[in-house]
Amino acid sequence: MARFGDIEIEALIGRGGMAEVYRGRYVAGPRSGWPVAIKRLNASTSAEPLAVELFLSEGELAKQLRHPNIVEVYETGAISGVTYIAMELVEGSDLSHIIRRSTELNLDLPVDFCCLLAASGADGLHHAHVAKDASGKPLGIVHCDVSPSNVFVSRTGEIKLGDFGVARAAGGPKIEGGTFGKLGYISPEQLRGDPVSPASDIYAVGLLSYELLTGEKAFPTDDPKEMLKLMKKQPEPLSTHRSDIPPAIEEAVMATLEPKPKNRTPTAAAFSEQLRRNFDDRVGTPMAIAALV
Repeated sequence: MARFGDIEIEALIGRGGMAEVYRGRYVAGPRSGWPVAIKRLNASTSAEPLAVELFLSEGELAKQLRHPNIVEVYETGAISGVTYIAMELVEGSDLSHIIRRSTELNLDLPVDFCCLLAASGADGLHHAHVAKDASGKPLGIVHCDVSPSNVFVSRTGEIKLGDFGVARAAGGPKIEGGTFGKLGYISPEQLRGDPVSPASDIYAVGLLSYELLTGEKAFPTDDPKEMLKLMKKQPEPLSTHRSDIPPAIEEAVMATLEPKPKNRTPTAAAFSEQLRRNFDDRVGTPMAIAALV
């Protein structure tokens, strides 16, 4: 096993176009003995100053967030020219894997499980939306990438939102060169490249909830222009795909998917509250989620 600063690298657990993620353990320092996930920029990305700046800003932004439903970031920096973020290790799976496996097995995820997953993600989002810095100034965070691959579920039933890599200030400028976030999990304003707000994340968590509950994407197309056309209206009601979804839950999800931001559910906390009022928390529990994972 290789040493990386105070961390002993144990295994590669993920690889993307910009970075690799490793499982490790602190073997020195105040966190000695703690398990950790290390996200490291690859060599080609490390040679791009803007990419390094954005990567480190992700870590610094997330370091200011402390919530049970957000992956905790421990430290950021560079060792021997390798830029990294060290964060909480969530042993389990992400929602993209859970959705994919349920589709392969032709299974509907239990409504109560879906609601707990969606409500927990919304709770983490709300914390980010209202977070303030040490001086009490609002951070104005908008996640901008709420998607199944960025919601992690541990083997003990913890549900955590991660990857603030494209997070930005609410009402910020248009993004040069196109959109950001993942097609199929972004709001109409993001897809147009317009300024974002917490309402953009609320739309995204609605899209995620829709897919969890129905097994179908709200707007099933990979063509951005076609998707924008479809987004001018709400998607088909959830009950079109599944008959056992309570009307109150369908109403809560559909309210997040209004085309105009001002017409959506006002806060992520309000969406979470609506879901929690209408599912059985004796069935949708962390223990049940752990068994599912």
